[in-house]
Amino acid sequence: AIRYDTILQNTAIIQVQELARILHDNGVEVKSKILFKIPGTWEGILAAKMLTLQQEFGCQVTHVYSMAQATAAADAKVAVIQPYVGRINDWYRANPSKVPRELETSNYGVNLVKKIYNFVKKYDMESKVVAASIRNVDEAIALAGIDYMILSPSLIRSLAALPGSFGPPALSPEGAGSAGFTPQDVRGYELGECAEELLKASVTSAGATVDKVEEVLANTAIGNM
Repeated sequence: AIRYDTILQNTAIIQVQELARILHDNGVEVKSKILFKIPGTWEGILAAKMLTLQQEFGCQVTHVYSMAQATAAADAKVAVIQPYVGRINDWYRANPSKVPRELETSNYGVNLVKKIYNFVKKYDMESKVVAASIRNVDEAIALAGIDYMILSPSLIRSLAALPGSFGPPALSPEGAGSAGFTPQDVRGYELGECAEELLKASVTSAGATVDKVEEVLANTAIGNM
């Protein structure tokens, strides 16, 4: 992942190029095998756009919590867009007075992810959508048909133990054709409080994790010298 202190557009691009060079030098087919995970800030999405369209790198825009981020990432033709169901739910349940009308439902995260998927498929965008932070069977079933979803081993076991069949998937490219979108959905640039707060917290946390990993690797390298 690109660290929080390197998400300014040009620095993020340089980081990806350096990682790509290292991987290539070690025999990895970078452009066909690797996705570079970049946080969905405006700088990050612009970097992903340039890396995708000008250098043909695969980019995965992560920490997506709003339609504005998702549509910008899809316009950038990134390989993967990754919204987080559970984190979105947590925020709106903690801030019930701030739930937008279009997300008035018992599961705000599922509703937003469905909306992102339908947008990408309806307008024949090239990006895939991966739903992350799925916490229970109902959420997984509600998003069946999405391009990818990240599930815990325990949740996979729970799904496998369910009796009978699930029936037709909830999401499909054909079903997306009838989805409606407002001009704000398609060309909105306001993240909203939910996305702003979650994005800031996510990239800060990711940066701290990278710092810890680098410290462990550095100490390991010194210990083995």
